[in-house]
Amino acid sequence: MNMSENNIDVSNQYDNEENYTIIDWFNRCIKNYLTVEGRAGRKEFWYFLLIFLTVLVISTVVLFYVVYNIGSSSHPVLSILVWVIYLFIFCWLLFTFIPLISVSIRRLHDINLSGWWLLLYFTVIGSLALIIMFCIDSKPTENRWGKPAHNINQ
Repeated sequence: MNMSENNIDVSNQYDNEENYTIIDWFNRCIKNYLTVEGRAGRKEFWYFLLIFLTVLVISTVVLFYVVYNIGSSSHPVLSILVWVIYLFIFCWLLFTFIPLISVSIRRLHDINLSGWWLLLYFTVIGSLALIIMFCIDSKPTENRWGKPAHNINQ
């Protein structure tokens, strides 16, 4: 077991997982932002990714809408709004990049693979292979990264 003051217990024994909301799963990843030890179930990974991508897509759509509607207008408020949205997207990516890497590594651990497999992301075929790996059900037995990330079929 690995305990840290800032991180929750990564022994994968969490209370009331069946009552977790999407936000709870997201917060769990944020709290474990530097923890690459242990395992992460499919719910933890996919809910984190869902929130990550939803915020990114919505803010990008808003940015393009504002930029498109500026047109030839040189109104200073619109220009400031564009920069605020750019800043928000940058901060969001900065805030969630390391937790995304960490939960991805823990997800690979859950299917008994090393986190180094994440380097496949840098190839086209490897990215597709990673998506398939992230969809694989958890191994129900203990492996070198610890106990299963969940009880049954999460």
